[in-house]
Amino acid sequence: MRSHKIEPYRSVFDATSGPGCPLCRYMRNYQAKCVQASLNPRPTGICNFHAWAIAAIHDRLDASQVFMTLLSSVSLGIITSCDICTRIEKEGVSQLRLVCNSFKTMTAAQWLHIYGEICIPHSLELRKIAPALHVHTIDKATAQYRDKLMRSLQEQQGMDIEGAGWGILGHAAEFLAGQRGLYR
Repeated sequence: MRSHKIEPYRSVFDATSGPGCPLCRYMRNYQAKCVQASLNPRPTGICNFHAWAIAAIHDRLDASQVFMTLLSSVSLGIITSCDICTRIEKEGVSQLRLVCNSFKTMTAAQWLHIYGEICIPHSLELRKIAPALHVHTIDKATAQYRDKLMRSLQEQQGMDIEGAGWGILGHAAEFLAGQRGLYR
């Protein structure tokens, strides 16, 4: 993970412009905010992804303090949960509920216009909490985005330009597997 510019998103509703899944965009931003934030209080547990992110993003002295704290408190053979993952998971549930609640105030067409590009992991999570009446709309948004990605990937097939298509490849990876560091 590299350092990212933090957007001033307050909720997923602020992350609906631009290509790709707005939940992934919001959560990527939230994850960057969590990792790039001050390391006080020190994490008491860390996963592989976030350990490497701290090592890559924070200056040597701050990162070494975090790792010394973790090393001094680690019990061999016992795995503790990652504090950053726990925060991200709680925020993700909160944002999914906001999206689900938006069905109460929007028509299916409005919802598709705003959330028309939704990744498979977020669509599966949303399907679990959405009223059965709206599952078809979620599935339609997911299918439309899949079809759009397929068309874009097919267009890239004929190009032999160095670096061409990296944006669409990232969106396809995100669609299939979600944002890096969010799903394990």
